[in-house]
Amino acid sequence: MSTSSERPAPRKKAKLTREQKAARQERSHSLWSDIEAARRQYHETLNILAEKHDRLTPPARSKEYISAQLFAPPAPSRRDTLFNAVVHSEAAKRREQGTFQGRDALPNLTRELRDNPWWESLPVEEQNRLINGLEESRKEKREVKKVVPRDIGRDIQATMDLVDTLLTGLQMRTGCEVFYAVLRGGVMDPFRPRFYYTPRAQESMVTVTKQSVEELGMKVEAYITSGVPGLIKETRVKSSSAYKKLVRSAVLDGLRDMVRKRGYDESALPAQMEYERYDELCATWGVELVGWPEDPIRNPKHIPTIGRLKHVYELLQGGQCHWKLLDDATWDERKNAMRGKIRLRQPRQEQITNRKRKSSELVDSTDEENESEGDGESEQDEDNQADVVRRDSPPVRLDNHDDMDDNTLAPTDLNNATPAAVMDHSHDENRPPLTMQSQTVEDNHGEDDEGSIDRHVLGDRGQVVTSVGQTYSALQDLFSGAIQGIDDQQMTGSYEGFGALPGPGHDLGDLHNVPCPSSSSTQAPAPADPFFQLFPGASLDGSADAQDASSLDPALFPFDLMMDFGMPSTFSS
Repeated sequence: MSTSSERPAPRKKAKLTREQKAARQERSHSLWSDIEAARRQYHETLNILAEKHDRLTPPARSKEYISAQLFAPPAPSRRDTLFNAVVHSEAAKRREQGTFQGRDALPNLTRELRDNPWWESLPVEEQNRLINGLEESRKEKREVKKVVPRDIGRDIQATMDLVDTLLTGLQMRTGCEVFYAVLRGGVMDPFRPRFYYTPRAQESMVTVTKQSVEELGMKVEAYITSGVPGLIKETRVKSSSAYKKLVRSAVLDGLRDMVRKRGYDESALPAQMEYERYDELCATWGVELVGWPEDPIRNPKHIPTIGRLKHVYELLQGGQCHWKLLDDATWDERKNAMRGKIRLRQPRQEQITNRKRKSSELVDSTDEENESEGDGESEQDEDNQADVVRRDSPPVRLDNHDDMDDNTLAPTDLNNATPAAVMDHSHDENRPPLTMQSQTVEDNHGEDDEGSIDRHVLGDRGQVVTSVGQTYSALQDLFSGAIQGIDDQQMTGSYEGFGALPGPGHDLGDLHNVPCPSSSSTQAPAPADPFFQLFPGASLDGSADAQDASSLDPALFPFDLMMDFGMPSTFSS
């Protein structure tokens, strides 16, 4: 009976046959053959690397070093794990919230995240976002070599020695003048200010500023180290002048940028923004300012309050107010508008509506009877109305007579102006009644002291004297019958432009002696003319006695109008 201390009998291996032994030897030989080939190739690789990197001396040690580096495992790299990304993100959040605990913050945060691994259950997208954020943060940080405080002064001095040597050589070669200063950036910086200047630069500084380079540098250093720039930045309130300057600068910079996009040279860019000539500026450069809150676009000096100036500046900075290029059609329209070819619509002004126009066409006898039956008030209004004709209206022309000059009958002087008649005769016996148009002069003046607007005085010889008024309707009614009564048989052709009234020194009978352009001799007046029906006591030689004005036809002669203007009770031809 065997005990537990007895060992089991060794297991007997099966004996290999002769064929199996031959196969095992063949496999072993093949293995060592491949190893020898790889070793030979490995040594060739070592020789190539040593020769390439100049590692042939001594050859044995160089090969050993390369061999060790070739088979050495790669150095462990710092990986951006999810845990590190979560720590980085949480530390940044606490720093922003102001709950950062200083030196113990990172160990405490790491312990909390390890004890409470809530971050392991985050979605895959959130995990990738945290890891990418950590990688980007590390890329942004640049490794800066810090200088020990005791070496700062030494580093500055060594740098200045090198720079001084270079600047001295430059000054000797070129004759330039140099000065510079190295100043402290804070009161705790462990070095003193250093200066370098050439003699002529120092002399110029003293002459111009009454201070040496050292004095000026010390004042600049005092300004920097005292913290005054930060205090001014935090406490200064920009005035309206400052905002006006900022707005002007922003508008001009935008204008120059747009003009530069047009392809203009730098020397051709506008030097200033002309607010008063904004439309001309847009037409010249093909640009337009859009988004300007003030209407119209005007100089910032005309914007009164600082709030509105600040609003304009914020729009310019934000891009809501900016310059843009005009298209070709709009640019051409702007150019034409500037040249006066196309007038842009102006704000509508109050129109003058109190101007009344009266038709100058004479009515027939039936209409005259209807008018005579109207009330006296309407007749008086028609007599007092003015028939206003603009100076730029075409004057009456004598165009039907080749033997006459191309004259025009247009009144040029109020004192000598007379009504010009236009008569159109046809050769047909059944011709329509003659028409007469009165051409008058527009006299722009105000009312007189008595409130009267229109006054006409008929002189002894028929001359029209205009004192204040604008109308000749009374004269038109006066001579309408006389003009219509001219014998048509005395005219050989169409007659246009009946002549003016006789002037001083002529009788009223001379009205019938106006020569006809188509006749060769002056025709005598017809005894039965309506002119003598209108003035029964009138004669061609002026020998008739005075006629009572009350016997005149009130429908043809405005007797009441003449009496209102101080005319005598008798009228002599």
